[in-house]
Amino acid sequence: MKRTWKTAACTSVLTLALAVPAFAGQWQQNTEGWWYSQDDGTYPANGWYWIDTDRDGTGECYYFNQSGYCLISQTAPDGEQTDANGAWMVNNVVQTQKVTAEVTKRNTILGTYTGTYNASHGKAGIDIAIFETGDVQVAQINFYNLRKRTNVQEGSYLCQVRKTGTNTYELRSDHWISEPSGYSMVSWKVTLENDGLTGQAVGNSDYKLNVTKN
Repeated sequence: MKRTWKTAACTSVLTLALAVPAFAGQWQQNTEGWWYSQDDGTYPANGWYWIDTDRDGTGECYYFNQSGYCLISQTAPDGEQTDANGAWMVNNVVQTQKVTAEVTKRNTILGTYTGTYNASHGKAGIDIAIFETGDVQVAQINFYNLRKRTNVQEGSYLCQVRKTGTNTYELRSDHWISEPSGYSMVSWKVTLENDGLTGQAVGNSDYKLNVTKN
């Protein structure tokens, strides 16, 4: 994709960006939309990023698609909303945060996790990979025996990811990739905190999950 380095001011936050010295990151625009060009030539993409446009120590959060364009007045893949400037808002209030770098990626559920879960057959290992395909978030769950244990059969299945609150999600079971004999898929209610997921199975609070982002 070819990008033309042309700037224009159309909203207050983007107008502020044009006042940043040339050596700092700047908002840029072409016919496809806005993106943020960092001083090393890279740009944020595929996720939420805090950006301190005026370098005052406080940033707003913006979602950039896989091509690096900011979503403006749209719904991001995780269900969060952006305003006319592209900034993340909750109940029509733009969210801000103290930041220590000009551009910082926001805590996001996307990524790969490793940890354990407890179920009727005991404790087992679990890997979860959460990714986007188009505008849909999908989770692949792989479960397996921990070292020196043989209490589970290994298997894997796909889940649909549904945001249910500010930091809460449901991993809704969809279909098997590798189905062990006699097993049923489990849906999970999880909370994202400090790049980790904790939660329990839907309909069975005895099933617990605890994984950490790799």
